[in-house]
Amino acid sequence: MSYGNVDEAIPLITRRAIIGQLAWFGLPIGHSAFLLSINDIGGMKMQDSPAVKIALAHIDAWSRHDWDKAKELLAPNVHVFVTTTMPKLGSSSEFTGIDKYMELKVKAAQLIEPGSVQVIGTIGDESNALTMVTFRIGMGPGGTMVTMARACLYMLDENKKIKEERDSFFILSSK
Repeated sequence: MSYGNVDEAIPLITRRAIIGQLAWFGLPIGHSAFLLSINDIGGMKMQDSPAVKIALAHIDAWSRHDWDKAKELLAPNVHVFVTTTMPKLGSSSEFTGIDKYMELKVKAAQLIEPGSVQVIGTIGDESNALTMVTFRIGMGPGGTMVTMARACLYMLDENKKIKEERDSFFILSSK
């Protein structure tokens, strides 16, 4: 996995202008790791929160096909909701339980190009994390590789295991 550097990509003055525009339209923005650096949010290192660390460890595990580690990070009764706006890919699915989760995750992760997961941004606290990643996946015509964008919201239980996952995705390109 690789991590983008927001500070180099978007100047501070531009990030603050974007935040101002979002606020003017009444959009709740909180502290966005996509737009703010560590210094912008009073030294709070939200990208390294406990929930973010677990979410990233989980993404790393399934992307490398380390099924034992991926399973270890899940609560036994993990509940998942997956959705997309792309009609050809279905509208949404929902399931509960670690066995069903692992069955579907193994099947999906087999289609991902090794080493293609890119972390775009993260934010979180003690028990919640939001991640945005892209990766190459064989879901194009005839199984060709396409780029998928995925935002995932995680909630941890009292044992620091993933008990809720909300997964939204779309195919970004066919290149």
